[in-house]
Amino acid sequence: MLKLSKRLNAIVSLIPNHVRVLADVGTDHSQLIIKLILDQKLDHAYGLDIASGPLMQAQNNVVHYNLEDKIDLIKTDGLNGFEENVDCIVIAGMGAETIMSIVNAYNFAENHVLIVQSNTKHPWLRKSLNEAGFKIDEELFIFDNEKPVFIVRLSLGLEVLDDKDLILGKYLPTKKNVDYIQYLQRRYIELKKVVLFNQDIVFEMNIIESYLSEVNYERQNI
Repeated sequence: MLKLSKRLNAIVSLIPNHVRVLADVGTDHSQLIIKLILDQKLDHAYGLDIASGPLMQAQNNVVHYNLEDKIDLIKTDGLNGFEENVDCIVIAGMGAETIMSIVNAYNFAENHVLIVQSNTKHPWLRKSLNEAGFKIDEELFIFDNEKPVFIVRLSLGLEVLDDKDLILGKYLPTKKNVDYIQYLQRRYIELKKVVLFNQDIVFEMNIIESYLSEVNYERQNI
């Protein structure tokens, strides 16, 4: 039985029920789409990757589970040349700049669900996706092997995000997630150590401090 990592399971949880065809960009060994097909959550899937090595392993995995008729693997850079009809596109496990370069080079349709999971620059990525014409529909935060993981589900649409939305997330602050609060506490401590040498982070530090104070006040008054 194929078991996914905590990170990949979190991505699965954000895929809407109506999605039947999905493209996984940076598919690596294709565990995500194989699991989705095995669980009958998809009718068909495409695994895209720029590297030959992972795609060879992905092909072995697809053959092992007898899913050659359900999964197509494509060697390409991002979504370059990809013209198949899909409901959802997942771009995960990459840096924010790489994700945006892929997003900006592709012509998204109104029905597309976009799920991104970046390893870096989360406020910048939220701002860049917003400027590219996407609205945030849902967000998740987890720790996977002690590493912070941010996952965002988006669709085409205009919305106004304020500074708090960009730094903390649109929905994450309202969830009062214990792990996310712990992450912000760690982030605040890190920022305090370097704030004297980089005044650009004062704004982020102040927003985090204000949110943590709000959460602490609510706990004390329960």
